Amino acid sequence: MEFYKNQLCISYAELTAGDPLAVDPLKRPILSESNFKYYKKTGKLQVLNRACYGTPALVLYASLPDSVKQEVEARKELKQVRKQLRQKIDSLENTLIFVNMALMPLLVILAGIVVAVVRHRRGARR
Repeated sequence: MEFYKNQLCISYAELTAGDPLAVDPLKRPILSESNFKYYKKTGKLQVLNRACYGTPALVLYASLPDSVKQEVEARKELKQVRKQLRQKIDSLENTLIFVNMALMPLLVILAGIVVAVVRHRRGARR
């Protein structure tokens, strides 16, 4: 989504790109190309900028049907949730790496020191 002439727009590619049979809902298209053409033909979509030489066709977000708006919002929220989960996973991964690389050798060293002290005290008693 982007702004064009101070109006919120969504590109044709964002609406129609993807695999209709994908399991992941983020990889499915919001609208099929035929539905896009139908909505455009009936005037339910307002195209602000036609596609031309690498610039995408931009559709006025306010002109989208409510069901399409809900789908766009749901995808946006799902992307945010996935981003937060990815950040948590990365944080846990970094903690695990720290434990494996720093904490475990320290614990082995401490255990070695404790064993050495216990053996030294036992040897001094005899």
